[in-house]
Amino acid sequence: RAHSMRDFVCVVLAAGYGTRLERDIASDATGRYAQLAGVPKPLLPLPFPRGEALLTRWLRELAALNAQEGGARVREVLVVHNAAHAARFAAWRDAEALAAAPALALRLVCDGTLDNESRLGAVADLRLALQHAACAADRDVLVVAGDTLFLRDTVTAFLGAFAADPAASLQLVGYSVADERECARRGMLELEGCDDACGCPPVGTVARVARLREKPRPEETRSRVATSCFYAARGDALPRQLDAFLAETSARPLAERDAPGRFVAWLAEHGGVRSQIVSGRIDVGGLDEYCAASAYFLAEGNN
Repeated sequence: RAHSMRDFVCVVLAAGYGTRLERDIASDATGRYAQLAGVPKPLLPLPFPRGEALLTRWLRELAALNAQEGGARVREVLVVHNAAHAARFAAWRDAEALAAAPALALRLVCDGTLDNESRLGAVADLRLALQHAACAADRDVLVVAGDTLFLRDTVTAFLGAFAADPAASLQLVGYSVADERECARRGMLELEGCDDACGCPPVGTVARVARLREKPRPEETRSRVATSCFYAARGDALPRQLDAFLAETSARPLAERDAPGRFVAWLAEHGGVRSQIVSGRIDVGGLDEYCAASAYFLAEGNN
């Protein structure tokens, strides 16, 4: 029997320092993107140079999702940011966000860090956000990386699949990577009942995650199914799961416990993690990916 469609709280993880993008901008000989230096990735304009922020596009997608009949409802959006960029996020909220989605309850949560070396990590930031959420235990949780965007049809189908599978404690996206070198930059999913030699299953397929490998070398996994930080989780279980993970890994170096993929890999060992195969993601990691995302929106005419 399907799990009833509950309301969601959406947590946007936006406290990173964008070190790869900053290096790319600094080394770009054209100087065309110099004005983006110091801009948090969730606030990058799409398209360049005067489009609305990536995060504003997320708010529009979520507001449109709420307008659909019989579907999920996102009741609250919490954006976790660092202290170094606090003023930029506050300015974005006041100048752009509230006008773009006035019906969404939006809250900014500062994690207090000032640089990449002192960062809490995405998993701890997620736990912090849930402590600020209203009625979190009564709502499921949609977790979004601030530098990734999925379009409305994908989000609708994704949340529908999550509601239809009561055994899933957490569901994340999966997508095909054509270049095996991408394995070392992504979390790679090994799916139960999927012959990795056959490549990625068809879009819409839902499968149990047997294992998640965080940024493996191509020869370390046969999988070519990658994942991004975009997942749905049960609000009554997620805080307890996060606390257990953070307690178990507290003595490890931050690099071994800060990425969301580390938490999902740990949770997959305990079962209950599913993946739905999707397409159409927009990911802003470095300057090349940002330029590709900008070109997409320019072609779409979404200025």
